Amino acid sequence: MTLQNQLIYKAFLLFGVVLSIQIEAHSRNESYSTIHIFNKEANTTINIKANIRLDIYQQFSLPREINNAEELFGYFIQSFKFQESCKATESSMPTINTTAGYIKVAWELTCDTMPSQYQITLFQDFSASHNHLSKVMINDQLLGDFIFNVDSDSKALELQTNADSRAASVLNFVSFGVGHILTGYDHLLFILGLLILFARLRLFLSITGFTVGHSISIFLGSLGVVIAEMNLVESLIGFSIFFLGYEYFYHYLFSKNINFKIWKFIPLSLLVLLYVTGMISFLLFLGLAFFSFSYLRIIGDNKEMIKPLLITGFFGLIHGLGFASNLSGAGFTDNLLMGVLGFNIGVEIGQLIFAFLALMVFKIISYLLGAYYLKITKHAISSLLISFGIFWFIVRLI
Repeated sequence: MTLQNQLIYKAFLLFGVVLSIQIEAHSRNESYSTIHIFNKEANTTINIKANIRLDIYQQFSLPREINNAEELFGYFIQSFKFQESCKATESSMPTINTTAGYIKVAWELTCDTMPSQYQITLFQDFSASHNHLSKVMINDQLLGDFIFNVDSDSKALELQTNADSRAASVLNFVSFGVGHILTGYDHLLFILGLLILFARLRLFLSITGFTVGHSISIFLGSLGVVIAEMNLVESLIGFSIFFLGYEYFYHYLFSKNINFKIWKFIPLSLLVLLYVTGMISFLLFLGLAFFSFSYLRIIGDNKEMIKPLLITGFFGLIHGLGFASNLSGAGFTDNLLMGVLGFNIGVEIGQLIFAFLALMVFKIISYLLGAYYLKITKHAISSLLISFGIFWFIVRLI
């Protein structure tokens, strides 16, 4: 490796660490709610349950008016608008579960008549990119799953046929899946890692494995079969990104070096350092050490076609747990199969859009600048994977 190349890689590593600090606040930005409306002759009762991940909530620059649980609860109520006759009759203070990583709020409204529409502006005044996913039931019949943001913050409360309601919900989940990918920078970076590692059939197998693993964990997590600690899941996503960058360097640089065996101990050395400094528990250290050792044994043979499918399938399981726990915590278990299907179709569309654009950029670089600069580009991307991955792995554990 020339001195020029070494300087380029180190510069990108430093750039990646600095950029990851700035980009962290924009990787996830959504909240959830379930709304059950019971329309009776005398009045209309509306039960609302809303939640947001604690780490997303902590990213907002909140005004001084919201500095305790009571004021936060008042903000939630004000952000769900039906009609003036609707008054809160039953409520409970926000539940802040630091272990599960959620803030949950529940309350009940009583209205004189059935509202014709409703509006949700939750956290949109703090972040223009915030999305709120809301499931609405009217007299135990699904109205739909809707996405609220600054561009669309109100919906009509008119029952459709059951088929139309489910179709609308699937389309909304497809849209949400596309947005989930294209605004999830850690997810995009992982896909970029697959693009520089694999080509042709192996690339197809790797993306397919990731999608399958992603779908399985979303489905199981939404049913509550698998319950994961959010900070740990997000941290492991960072760990998976680090390993993609490491695997690239291992194949294209480390394994060609006479002292390549030393490079095998880089991931294990990182884990030892984190354990000694008390940043990870002994059980987590053992689990990640075993995974690292197994992963290094697997990538030692880069010819088996099934390996990209298995490896990225496992990483997909990890990435899917984050969204799965959100759906489960929000109560999105009705119409689950269609919701998961729609979301994953959206994820796949978003992945294909991003992969196509990235591959086009690679082609342009190769055509205009030549194969050497394409190789330098991929080396630089690998440096970003390593720096982002390590940063997110450590910061999300804290």
